[in-house]
Amino acid sequence: PVNAGGGEDRKCTGVVLYGPSRTGKGHLARAVCRAVIERFGHCVDDRFGFVSVRVINCREMFATNRTVMGGVDPDRYSGYALLVLEDPFAGSGKMTDAQAELTYRILEKRFTLCLPTIVTSNYNDIDKFASAFERRNINRLGHRVHAVHCHWPQYRG
Repeated sequence: PVNAGGGEDRKCTGVVLYGPSRTGKGHLARAVCRAVIERFGHCVDDRFGFVSVRVINCREMFATNRTVMGGVDPDRYSGYALLVLEDPFAGSGKMTDAQAELTYRILEKRFTLCLPTIVTSNYNDIDKFASAFERRNINRLGHRVHAVHCHWPQYRG
């Protein structure tokens, strides 16, 4: 379930930053990535051996998936200690079946490994986001998904 309120949930592995465009959701996600690297340096634990953080522009990932024979291997994106998926709905506001499947395969692997994922979206309503992102993908973001409504004034002029 999506947790739009406060409170701590130690099993939380997913965060959704949602709200109008140009409010700095991507910058906030990148700041979290920088903080993880600054805090943990290059040594996290025996599973990783180093901090590996990746920010993925979903539009580019989906375009690559269309042009690569056999599609993109989800393992290419699954093993990072922290993964940010930027705006999986760019353009149409909904993922195609192939995009939803690729996203699910990436999130399924990350869920199995208990790795955190941040998703940014220009949806301004969490229920509309959940519907467009598909329930199976929401479920694979983690046991409890924390949603942050980024509705402050525009970040960029």
